Amino acid sequence: MYPRCRRWTKAGRFEQLFNGQAGELQWDTAMVDGTLVKAHQHGTDAPKRGCSGSQSRGAQAIGRIRGGLNAKIGAVVAARGRWVKFVLKPGPAAEAPELPALISGLAARELSADQAYDPDLARSRLAAAGIAPARPYRARRRQPAWHDPGVYRLRPRVENRFAALKEYRGIATRYYKLAELYAATLSLVAAALASKGRESGRNPGGWPAVNRQLAI
Repeated sequence: MYPRCRRWTKAGRFEQLFNGQAGELQWDTAMVDGTLVKAHQHGTDAPKRGCSGSQSRGAQAIGRIRGGLNAKIGAVVAARGRWVKFVLKPGPAAEAPELPALISGLAARELSADQAYDPDLARSRLAAAGIAPARPYRARRRQPAWHDPGVYRLRPRVENRFAALKEYRGIATRYYKLAELYAATLSLVAAALASKGRESGRNPGGWPAVNRQLAI
């Protein structure tokens, strides 16, 4: 199974599944956020020749924070909860610098986010892409920027999608040493959730409890 998984990952099969469920979407509003994933101790020792342990882990999107070794998932979700795009980074990585990669090719007109995406650079990136930000400004900002509170209230839907993903232990805890295999698993589960019709805002949870026992 492992050699086949590697071959399909290299061939982009799982990425095609993800893009298939994210393609043909008609929406104006999107939500962006990030979440931490605990890395299992046996999934943090992928060696890289000529690099230290921390550099090797960083190359595989694993980094040390106060709670231990973690990976971070940054994701954009459409207004009804459908996955659009995600990136993998080490746990200590800030969320705002990953915004350009997440909004590249984004068709939304508005983006709901939290204060982690408030820096001026992030706002300028959104303005260049023609996307209106809907997020509260930081208290220390000298020139507060207006945001649409109605659009901002949609932001918990991206957190609900993270919760749906983490119903699977292979997502909630990272066992994979290689970032590409973990990303392939994310793509597979996101496509499976979309095929189950769990993308609506009314019922944003994951699959029924009887299916949560699947070890992915």
